[in-house]
Amino acid sequence: MNASLSPAWRWPLLRVRPVLTLLGVGLALGLLQGLAVGLSLRAEGQEIPWSRPLFWEITGALSAFLMMPLPQTAVLNTPSPKAGWLRFLGLHTGAYLAYTSLHIGLMMLVRYPLYRALGWGTYHYGDLLFKVPMEMAKDLLGYSLFA
Repeated sequence: MNASLSPAWRWPLLRVRPVLTLLGVGLALGLLQGLAVGLSLRAEGQEIPWSRPLFWEITGALSAFLMMPLPQTAVLNTPSPKAGWLRFLGLHTGAYLAYTSLHIGLMMLVRYPLYRALGWGTYHYGDLLFKVPMEMAKDLLGYSLFA
C-alpha cells in the first residue's frame, strides 16, 4: 500500500481543564474506593491501617489516569463498527489488553518501592490468579469510560 494513501495516525488532544477534571475525579474515586476497601477489611475483622487501602486505590486510580491516552487513541484510530465488527472489536481488545497490562505493571512499579520508602515493609499484591482478573474487570470499566 502506498504510504501517502494511508490515513495519518491521530492522537487525542489533551486540554488542561478536562485533564485536571479527570484527575480530580480519578483521585476522588480512588479515595472512595480506598474507604470502601478499608471498611470491607474492617468488617472482616482485619485491623489494617487506613493508609494501606487508601494508598492501594489512589495509586491504582493515578496509574489508570496515566494510561488514559491509550483508549482515547484507540477510539480515534479504530474504524466504526460499520466497517466491520471483527476489526472494531479486535482493535479495541488489543488496546484494552495493552491498557490493563500497563496499568497493572505501573501499579506494581510504584507500590513496591513506595511501601519500603514509607516504612511499611514489603508490599504483597496477593495471589495473581485472583488479583489480575479482578484488576482486568475494573480496567474494562476504566477503559470504557476513558474511551
